Amino acid sequence: MPGSRSPKVAPQLPDADEPVAVALRAGRSVARCDDVHSALPGELALVLSRQCELDAFILVGRRRDGSVLRSDKVAALHGTLHAVGVEWQALRWDALQRERAHAVGLPA
Repeated sequence: MPGSRSPKVAPQLPDADEPVAVALRAGRSVARCDDVHSALPGELALVLSRQCELDAFILVGRRRDGSVLRSDKVAALHGTLHAVGVEWQALRWDALQRERAHAVGLPA
């Protein structure tokens, strides 16, 4: 019974050679964990932020009933995470600008 197992916990920082990370660094926006032979306890991983390299991704757990997420649901998650990633990059840029201004003695 799929829902009877206790959930596995993903590491906070996966290894750089983890197949999901490799697939996402290679340019994929979404990677199904089973398709890339990942040991991570999830169904799929979606890029949260990528500039020149992979900054962050979100691991989506498996559904309790064992069903696979439909492609329209994956597309909706991808669009939402892209928007979050854009905002996250803007916040990081603002923080960097404040740090630079502080370093040279200008008001932030």
